[in-house]
Amino acid sequence: MAVRINERLSSMAAAAEGRATTACGTALVVVKNAIVEDAFGKLGMHLRIHQGPPITDPTAYRAGRSAGDDVNLNRPLPQPDTGVAALD
Repeated sequence: MAVRINERLSSMAAAAEGRATTACGTALVVVKNAIVEDAFGKLGMHLRIHQGPPITDPTAYRAGRSAGDDVNLNRPLPQPDTGVAALD
């Protein structure tokens, strides 16, 4: 399930990256990421994705992926002035 949620969040982040230069202030995230990556490079730090243990039960893995598909990542958040707004 965690693998599928990670795939979905990564896909959502990639789609939002194209909007990173909008006037709503999200361009700062792109600048911050560049600064952090530069600092890691100066320290010689190289982050990598950890590969977990091999899948031993394919049926459970498929069930987890299916459950990850059902997780609602666009739930409404309460807003003080409007009541409810959806995540974009």
